[in-house]
Amino acid sequence: MTRRSGYAPRRASAALACLCLALVLAACWIATPAFAQKTERILDYHSVVQVQTDASIVVTETITAMAQGKDIKRGIYRDFPTEYRGPLGGREVRGFEVLSVRRDGKPEQWHTESRNNGVRVYIGQKSVFLDPGEHTFTLTYRSTGQIGYFEKYDELYWNVTGNFWKFTILHASCVVKLPKGASVLQMAGYTGPVGAKGKDFLSGFDDNGDPKFETTAPLPPGNGLTIAVSWPKGIVVEPSGTQKTLQTLRANLPSVVIILAIAALLLYYYIAWTKVGRDPEKGTPFPRFHPPRGVSPAAARTIMRMGYDNKAFAAAMVNLAVKGYVEITQEEKIFGRSIFTLTRTGRLANECNLSKGEKLAADALFAGSNEIRISPTNRTQIRRANKRLSAFLQLEHEKIHFLTNKKWLIPGILITLATLGLLALTGRQPPVAGFLSIWLAGWTTGVTFLVLSVFKSFRSGSYGAGLFMSVFAIPFVAGELFGLFAYANATSYPAAAGIIVLFLLNAMFYFLLKAPTMEGQAIMDEIEGYKLFLETTEKDRLNVMNPPDVTPEVFEQNLPYAIALDVENEWSERFEGQLERMGQQSSGYSPAWYHGTSGMHGFGAGAFAGSFASAFTSAVATSSSTSGSGGGGSSGGGGGGGGGGGW
Repeated sequence: MTRRSGYAPRRASAALACLCLALVLAACWIATPAFAQKTERILDYHSVVQVQTDASIVVTETITAMAQGKDIKRGIYRDFPTEYRGPLGGREVRGFEVLSVRRDGKPEQWHTESRNNGVRVYIGQKSVFLDPGEHTFTLTYRSTGQIGYFEKYDELYWNVTGNFWKFTILHASCVVKLPKGASVLQMAGYTGPVGAKGKDFLSGFDDNGDPKFETTAPLPPGNGLTIAVSWPKGIVVEPSGTQKTLQTLRANLPSVVIILAIAALLLYYYIAWTKVGRDPEKGTPFPRFHPPRGVSPAAARTIMRMGYDNKAFAAAMVNLAVKGYVEITQEEKIFGRSIFTLTRTGRLANECNLSKGEKLAADALFAGSNEIRISPTNRTQIRRANKRLSAFLQLEHEKIHFLTNKKWLIPGILITLATLGLLALTGRQPPVAGFLSIWLAGWTTGVTFLVLSVFKSFRSGSYGAGLFMSVFAIPFVAGELFGLFAYANATSYPAAAGIIVLFLLNAMFYFLLKAPTMEGQAIMDEIEGYKLFLETTEKDRLNVMNPPDVTPEVFEQNLPYAIALDVENEWSERFEGQLERMGQQSSGYSPAWYHGTSGMHGFGAGAFAGSFASAFTSAVATSSSTSGSGGGGSSGGGGGGGGGGGW
């Protein structure tokens, strides 16, 4: 047993030794010229950059590559960026013109292809394949817009090789030839991936006194050499102040467009608001103990909001109960939501003195049945009744008591759509920006009204519906954010932010342009006085001139209006205070038309109204569908750059 246990370590040691020997032999074989010749790579990358006095540069790149027919079959391609993101996120365009192309000292055919942010130059012919081995490609081109102008010097900040070559660059060098009479003030270089500040290079001057840079280590794929050279001002023509301003504006056209669009939209809507959106002068409010004659609870809410919503429908249903047309049953909560059932009492609409709108809604709600549960399963009937009441109230009060002025929104919407079109044309990626403009125009409108519906639900006390709508809205809002991020990349971040502002302005003036008529303002003043009476607390009751006692009958008659005017909690507290003054317990009170769990602890109007409105809203909603030479640069910075590969 002892011999066997000693044998195992010796066997493991022998295996490890064999593995190490194999690795050493493999490394030696990889280092041989035979292996190296099978690997496609760039043996030498030499660039000569001639700075012209007109601020253009002429660049000659001599690239010696090892071709093995794997990626380099016909030749190589060189990617050259011509579009850069400006200081405000806009598009800066640099000039690029191919002057000559040679292979192995002889003229070579070439062609270009547009890319997302620049140009790709293909060197070679589609039908001609290269012999394996070394080949030297010489590309000469002119570029403009590459000089940086600073207070005390001018500068060339240049990405010599680019950082996106598919091959390793064994050796890279660059010589910068300045105009006659220019002296070098500063020079710097950087190696490595984008953003790196590697120093694997030597810098100095060649025999002609021109600044020269040379790498001291290979540049793997994704790495590159960037240089920066500065010289005194006055050597190279500098654009005038006007030209710089125009260049800045041109480089940031999306931002300029969005600023002008916001200003134009604000100006238009201000003019429109002063013309049709100003409210008539309000009267002095004083408490009124009754609603305006002939104004139902749903009508009161519609007039005050200058529009219809689901809580108006809930108030109308409570009014049906108060008038004796229906009874309301509240069942135990399921998952935090109460279930309500409306049952007709058998009394006629005329006998109950229903308003015309209430009768239309009741007929639609109880078509073919004397009972209906307020739940999404009955959404068809509920929606039909809701629509009938909405249509009647809008017909009866819009243009008579208030004006929505929706037609004044059309120019604002057209300004927004025109802005989207201009941003698509001036963006960094016009095709992408154009598609996203069309998509966002519809999507953002839908999301805006969806979010507004969420706020409306919470504001009206329909917390269950608000929570449901919030969860429902999450994927749509996420899609909006994703679309805006993509749009920002295709245009600019200020442009994307400005689009949000434009849509918010349209949504805001959708409400601000509404205005009551003179007749409507008079009724609003009466409703405001009535609301003042409803929301007056028991503590302040004596300050109101001769207020009526809030008996159970008075409480119930005014409850639908309190719900419609969002003061049901205050009105309920007022009633409870009245009962306490009379020596009665509010916990024992429940309306005759109400049956439910709330009766065990007293009828709470606030809780009931919130749950009741939430149930209706949920039922309806468910059916809705820098400088580089000073040391502030890095690899990959500056002009030039790009990369390349074989084809």
